[in-house]
Amino acid sequence: MASKKPLPVDVKIVGTQQAATINGAFEAKLKADKAKKEYDTSREDAIPIMMGKVLGHWKKVSEVNTGSYNFTLPDGTVRQVTVQNRQSTKSYDDPKMAVEIIDKLNQNTKDDARLKASDVFEVVTSHHVNPVAMTMKPVRERILKMLTALEAEMKGEGTLAPEVSLVLESKSLNLADHALGRLLALSDDFEASMDIIGNPVTINMVTKVQEDKK
Repeated sequence: MASKKPLPVDVKIVGTQQAATINGAFEAKLKADKAKKEYDTSREDAIPIMMGKVLGHWKKVSEVNTGSYNFTLPDGTVRQVTVQNRQSTKSYDDPKMAVEIIDKLNQNTKDDARLKASDVFEVVTSHHVNPVAMTMKPVRERILKMLTALEAEMKGEGTLAPEVSLVLESKSLNLADHALGRLLALSDDFEASMDIIGNPVTINMVTKVQEDKK
């Protein structure tokens, strides 16, 4: 039988100032929650529009331009955003995904401009021994060299089974540094290609108040 949920503890607030302070905090939280919900909804609607404008600009000038963008509205209002390219942090769980993604990307390229996997991805191989030690290049190189020699010796003497390795390799698929440039140059539908790779570009809205120019 499930245990009953304990009832809340009742605490009486008798001081009028304390009551006003507590009540004010809850009212402010309700307003903040409502404002955040409105902001999240508005942002979800606005970001795709602004992203399309940015990617369209890149296609027009044939260059990946990050940094500040000013959107001038019909009434003259200027809204500023910053555009970041975060492709260096974009990775995929399985390197085998490259084949499927490249096939999709090539549906948006001309027949004489087919993308290769190396145009978009790089496969990063890491060896796992001690994470702290492996961050130091001289130590890492020495450890791998010694382990490789030790593995050969142990397999030769029969201590280590032939199918067992001392060094395990894991591979991850990352976007190459030149990926966006290549897609920009070769894609007939650049925006669709960006969607296929999981668009690594982010837009941040700038809302700081600027001083009036005198």
